[in-house]
Amino acid sequence: ALLERLDRALERTGARAVVCAGGVACNGALRAGLASLCAARGVRLLLARPGWCTDNAAMIAGWAGTQDPATWPTPWTLELEPHPPLARATP
Repeated sequence: ALLERLDRALERTGARAVVCAGGVACNGALRAGLASLCAARGVRLLLARPGWCTDNAAMIAGWAGTQDPATWPTPWTLELEPHPPLARATP
């Protein structure tokens, strides 16, 4: 699904480079698929080194472990926007 969406995005935008980082960038099948897709489209692929691709959940948990739980917001004090503009698909 990611590769299909990326292919459509490359077609629509004409982007000349793709960057893949974060925990998902450690997935070998995804890396191979990205390499193949980018080579076929003549697009530059920039992959983060696997050692730099930490899982966001692990980073958040690590940070949370250093905080005072008494200062954490409760679900009733959080202001959440489940569909921020950056998350919306564009036609």
